[in-house]
Amino acid sequence: HTAAAMADPTVRFALRVATAATTVNQDTGVADVFYETSDDDDSAGGGSAGDQQHRYQQPLAYLEDAVTRSKRLQRQGAQLAEAEQYWQAIRLFDEAIASTPDDPKPYEMKAQALLELSEHFPATASAEQACALAPDWGVGLLTLGRCQLNFGEVQLAEQTLARALQRLRDLPGEDEDRRGLADEAAEDLASAKQLAAQYKRLGMTCRPQPPPHHNV
Repeated sequence: HTAAAMADPTVRFALRVATAATTVNQDTGVADVFYETSDDDDSAGGGSAGDQQHRYQQPLAYLEDAVTRSKRLQRQGAQLAEAEQYWQAIRLFDEAIASTPDDPKPYEMKAQALLELSEHFPATASAEQACALAPDWGVGLLTLGRCQLNFGEVQLAEQTLARALQRLRDLPGEDEDRRGLADEAAEDLASAKQLAAQYKRLGMTCRPQPPPHHNV
């Protein structure tokens, strides 16, 4: 890595849209991907066409509980973020947070979107909220470390990324995405260490930051 690259590390937006149902695993701390399914099945139930039409016309908010709504908003936000419509995605992540304020995932997803907008201060705050809710979540720690690195808090980033790498490496299984996340954490940690060494030689502890230019 060059010094310029280390000073402004690239943060990849890694949200993916699921093609099959997945469930939350709080023990492993692996980030879920989100999907939308319909509870209506033409092969089950039955009823008249009028009854079915009435059911389909009910407002979605009426049919959804808070968790289902939050998952739908997260999935839709991920799609917007993949399309680089980050502010629209953030609005949906905020709605998901309002529906399930104890779920760390929408905070982490929001932090990723804010990083893409170079909104480093609010990105760090959102990632910190995710880690406060799930302190041992490897994905959340990885995002927080990247936020801290981009914000110029190199020493904090080094510590956080080391924790993220350990947590991601400790995950069971041989899933390719998990190995990829661990590799990314190792690369980011190496960059943080090199940047910290440069700052130490210059007598600096962090990179000066301008104030955030948007309120989120």
